[in-house]
Amino acid sequence: MKNSTRILAIALATSVGLHLFFAGLWAGGRWRAHSSPMDFTAAQPFHPHAMALGAMFHELPSELREQFKQLVRGDIGAMRHQISAEREARKRVLDALGATPYDADALEKSLAALREAEMARRTIAHAAIAEIARKVTGEQRAAMRRGLEHMQSRRGACTHNQSNAPTPAVPVESVAP
Repeated sequence: MKNSTRILAIALATSVGLHLFFAGLWAGGRWRAHSSPMDFTAAQPFHPHAMALGAMFHELPSELREQFKQLVRGDIGAMRHQISAEREARKRVLDALGATPYDADALEKSLAALREAEMARRTIAHAAIAEIARKVTGEQRAAMRRGLEHMQSRRGACTHNQSNAPTPAVPVESVAP
């Protein structure tokens, strides 16, 4: 085989391999984006980046976790709508921050819309939490509380114990207005 033919064959094989690799990455990303939503109420070892709802239900029996899922899924259309509205609101915030010229009023309006979308989605989840809390024993509510406190402490949120409150990473005085 001639040297130039050999080089072209190697280049072709490398090109095909790279194309297949990137096509696989793209397909995997599309598959994950369209796969079923994660089950944050399933019993699994606690992970520091788990959602607060997963942390709340970590110690509860599987039948209670299933009841919570059914309550949220019962209103899944509204939940999906709110999640979509939240994504759109976040996009508008980003657009307002990057707009040239900068429009402070547009940013304030988009932040207000984001706040409303977040609260609407949380209202659905909170109603489901309240419904489950009505049905469980005091010990199970205490387990829900422990899970939520653990999640808040991992995120650095202030809980009832203010001595564990984190210190700000950047002094307030150094932040430009």
